[in-house]
Amino acid sequence: MAKLGKISLLITDEGLSSSVTATSYPVEKGEPLTDHVQEEAQTLSISGFVLGSDYKSSLQYFRDSMRKGTPLTFTGRTIAKNVIITSIDDSRTSDVGNGSAVSIKLQFVRFASTSWTKVKIMGRRKQFLKNHQAQRQFTMLSRKVILIGDVQYNMAQQSKL
Repeated sequence: MAKLGKISLLITDEGLSSSVTATSYPVEKGEPLTDHVQEEAQTLSISGFVLGSDYKSSLQYFRDSMRKGTPLTFTGRTIAKNVIITSIDDSRTSDVGNGSAVSIKLQFVRFASTSWTKVKIMGRRKQFLKNHQAQRQFTMLSRKVILIGDVQYNMAQQSKL
């Protein structure tokens, strides 16, 4: 039995797929020129069965996880962490009496994290704020609105520089 998130599945087939995208540009003679290769996210396709009397709630859990983009962990022959569900196909046939056949596609995802750390300012916070406010008031006093026709010499005379 395999497990996707918190739901147990009977998996019959697993397939791991990797691919890249290569940019290419045509040239006058010969083959196109390729200058960049970009790796695509790996995908995992699983096929199997959701069994049990609560199989409808299990399918709804998978659909909700897909819509929300919730990262899950898949444990089967392949162990995959941080995967999201990109598609779900289920079929109810007479072969499965108490459940449903499913085909689920998973995509590996990475999450960005910030490298910033918060620095605590202990007793100097009030002094910092006091200096910052005084500096801000000084810059507000030293600003002058420049009109059309103002010359630097005339502005210097007015502000006594």
